[in-house]
Amino acid sequence: MTNSFYYFTESKFEYRGQADFDRVIGQDFFFRPTTVVRWYENNSSECNDGWCLDQYFSLYEKLRRSKSEAIAYDLEIYLRDKPEFDVFDAVLKARYRRMTKKKWLFWEVEPGVHFPSEYGHDATFRFTVRLEGIFGYNTTVDINESFMPAKAPWDKNTQPAD
Repeated sequence: MTNSFYYFTESKFEYRGQADFDRVIGQDFFFRPTTVVRWYENNSSECNDGWCLDQYFSLYEKLRRSKSEAIAYDLEIYLRDKPEFDVFDAVLKARYRRMTKKKWLFWEVEPGVHFPSEYGHDATFRFTVRLEGIFGYNTTVDINESFMPAKAPWDKNTQPAD
């Protein structure tokens, strides 16, 4: 659980609170619901000067065939309280992440469907491709770094490398 307070000269006070609830499901799955509450005193581009409630549900799957790939299934719901309490956007997406032959370079693909209120909650589609590299001295490279929890709960013991 984290709480952050900010003060900016133009947008004034801002607050962000986040709670993560981690749960291991069997040997190959990890579930993380995350609740984020945000408030802006004077920033009309964010939450219409009101409260924002964002709810994320992520199910991470450890793929058995290789330690060099992982997949996550995400549902994101964005709620706003002004002008009235409403679903601002909903997102359904899957993320597939894989290490290249270079153990410092990863690629990720993310197909997703958005249901934004500005388009009457009609489906809008997206496809994102990411390339990520780790530079500098690093003796261990983990496919799950910045993707899953820093240390997956099922990795309590060292596992043989593929």
